Amino acid sequence: MTVSAEELIRRFLLHVLPQGFVRIRNFGFLANCHRAALLPACRHFLNMGPMPSADNTVKPRDTAHWPCPLCQGTMVAVKGLSAAELRSDASSCSFFDSS
Repeated sequence: MTVSAEELIRRFLLHVLPQGFVRIRNFGFLANCHRAALLPACRHFLNMGPMPSADNTVKPRDTAHWPCPLCQGTMVAVKGLSAAELRSDASSCSFFDSS
């Protein structure tokens, strides 16, 4: 299909969100429930190879700038949680808000 430059720009701008709107990817291959399985398949079909592994180690935070909100004492990170651990902990917690 051949379109004029003005029509191309018009069609392109239909996909731009107005100011203040947030894009949410909750469908297709970017949906959280399918992302782990479908992104590698997409990379395979596009001949991109496997995804480079990210370093998921927990880095210690600067405790001098991390005061306790109750007593203002220094807080120390005891354990880092992965997304899977947070998800499993959230199912047993009635007040967990993931937003």
